[in-house]
Amino acid sequence: MTISLNNFLNRIICEDCRLVMQKIPSESIDLVMYSPPYYGLRDYGKYSETIWGGNRICDHEWDKNNFCINCSAWKGQLGLEPSWRLYIQHLVEINREIKRILKRSGSMYIVIGDTYAGSMQGYGARKKSDTGIQFVGDGYYASSVMKPPQMKAEPYRSKCLMMIPYHLAFALIEDGWILRNDIIWLKLTPIPSSVKDRLTQTYEHVFHFVKSRKYYYNLDVIREPCKLRANPSLNPHVRKYLSTDDGESLKELKNVTKSNAQSRIDTKKLFPDEENSGDMIIRRGVLLTPEDSKLVLELERLGAYYRIHKKEGKGQIRKREVNEKGYSIHYWGLKGKNPGDIVNTNIWTVPSKPYKGAHFAVYPTTLCVRPILSSCPPDGVVLDPFIGSGTTALTCELINRRMWRLLSYEPNSTAKSIDWRLKWIGIDINPEYVRLARERIGEYTAQTRLSNF
Repeated sequence: MTISLNNFLNRIICEDCRLVMQKIPSESIDLVMYSPPYYGLRDYGKYSETIWGGNRICDHEWDKNNFCINCSAWKGQLGLEPSWRLYIQHLVEINREIKRILKRSGSMYIVIGDTYAGSMQGYGARKKSDTGIQFVGDGYYASSVMKPPQMKAEPYRSKCLMMIPYHLAFALIEDGWILRNDIIWLKLTPIPSSVKDRLTQTYEHVFHFVKSRKYYYNLDVIREPCKLRANPSLNPHVRKYLSTDDGESLKELKNVTKSNAQSRIDTKKLFPDEENSGDMIIRRGVLLTPEDSKLVLELERLGAYYRIHKKEGKGQIRKREVNEKGYSIHYWGLKGKNPGDIVNTNIWTVPSKPYKGAHFAVYPTTLCVRPILSSCPPDGVVLDPFIGSGTTALTCELINRRMWRLLSYEPNSTAKSIDWRLKWIGIDINPEYVRLARERIGEYTAQTRLSNF
């Protein structure tokens, strides 16, 4: 039975996310972003245990592996299943409920990391922490009361990377989801690793899924300023017209680059008979008209891309301009470039900022900004079914209040011009993490937006 969505908005709910989402109306959520417990990496305590599968009315009798001998249900924490296949099965079950409540125009982002088969994750260390969690040198936290499930992970051999994110991606695709992006979260400050026979893991996956071919996506709000490519050297025949009033010899100007030479070209001296030559500039060895000079200077100010063609080419406009002026200008990127359309395509470089609370798996607010800005309407609803320390909800509140500096994110003019009134829902099964999240977000939710006065 579902209830009004208003009962969930801007609240952090302490309960199994599957049970909470069953109460949320269908197709009412604009964006879902979450990071589930990674497979075999952490023990989040007894409060995180729940029952998966089986018969709800069964009087469960559990065997040594926490399976019910009557209905085959399993009792335990998500991420500590005895097999990775069961872990993927449970995640697919959760995402089916997400798919029901997500709007047809909605998106889902999943942040997930990988693990290695045969890893003991520090199990058996003599000194145990007071929290019931053990710390090991490579930065992971393992169960202190049971052996990690990936210790024996069929069919993997020991030390094999298990490719858990891709197993999840393929399982969700088979379940009807559309995978739009496999974004790589590249950590600037990864946790140091003591391992000596492989490279340190410095990235995690951020999968962008949608349920419909047509969905909400506003690329303009996350576009970044274009940057010009490396400057070509100045045309040799123009060098002798560089201003040398400072006493520099022409010999010393041989290696001058375009960027520092263009301001020193004396176009009046170069073209004494040309009318308005003082308003003209030279680019790519071509003297531009006053109108085109203004255009190119503005393009350079905006950081847009442009090319100056001296050959006719195939286009009719280009042929006419080359015949009339001797060149044609082609420009693009006035709104900025796609953040993924540069060198390392689909890699978002984000610092992994520490959080002083007691939660062990915190991703930075910066990681949430682009998905929220681009995939959620300004007045939409964002859901995080594994809210943890509250980062997703905190990001929404900071965006609403235009606290970009605290997000370590510089928005473009389009994002700044929007009146953001995001709403959010947070769910977590662990009461301690719910308390931490509420405290973390409380100082912002208690404030009144200036626009409300």
